[in-house]
Amino acid sequence: MGGIVFDKGNQTYKKSIFSLKLPKTRISYHSPKVTNRVISTWISLIHFSYCYRAVEVSDYYSSKLSAKRLKQVYDVAPSRIRQYLNAELNHVLDKIRHDSIVLELGCGRVLSNLAGKSQEVIGIDASSSSLNLARETLVEINNSALLRMDVATLGFRDRSFDSVICIQKGISAFHVDQRTLIIESVRVTKPGGIALFSSYSDKFWQHRLNWFEAQARAGLIGEINHEKTTDGIIVCKDGFTASTVRADDFLALTSHLNVDVQIVEVDESSVFCEIVRLAP
Repeated sequence: MGGIVFDKGNQTYKKSIFSLKLPKTRISYHSPKVTNRVISTWISLIHFSYCYRAVEVSDYYSSKLSAKRLKQVYDVAPSRIRQYLNAELNHVLDKIRHDSIVLELGCGRVLSNLAGKSQEVIGIDASSSSLNLARETLVEINNSALLRMDVATLGFRDRSFDSVICIQKGISAFHVDQRTLIIESVRVTKPGGIALFSSYSDKFWQHRLNWFEAQARAGLIGEINHEKTTDGIIVCKDGFTASTVRADDFLALTSHLNVDVQIVEVDESSVFCEIVRLAP
């Protein structure tokens, strides 16, 4: 494999791929226009003594809704869904400074937008196929990297990022313990930095359901089980379930942390949990 390869205790420079070999795992970065300054930043963020596994998750999203099939989910989105997606993205971009180092959990759709607003951005995902597709959007971007990693066991040093982004219901879609996901995200956020999580507003229920029905008609997910589908929870006959994290849920998940939390509704479509890490 060509590229820039870093082994623990040893360095070899090539051209476009940056990877780390750690005990029990191999992790690969990609940036076609990578610079030495950016590489130095990445290296400083990695916790070399932190042993974790970069595993391919076996949930529904990884097996059926990753990479090109996930892109099709957005291709069939009605106009009101596109408005929601744009409003959510714009809200995130307003929270990012040009000198920020940003981590996106579940990378792909908005990574290039984040790169355009920040100093450097790293996107992680457990699906190698999604990472491969995301690489195609980064060909002309020189301040970004992709990393295959489990969101519940982040292999970064404490206080590494100015912003950690987990939007479009990622907190539910990852199918990991939500409290653990938030704890890990806050751990790698700098004091004064912000972690952003989003879910759906209850006001958006019918638009959301219409979108999922369009996905079902396109064969991207199973037929909607209307008997089991209720406000906030969508159930498909093939076993797929999409839930909602509401404001009270976010507050409960963050109540034990040394953080400042704001719940913000955007566009009557998404609910953001904005977590600012406080100084120790």
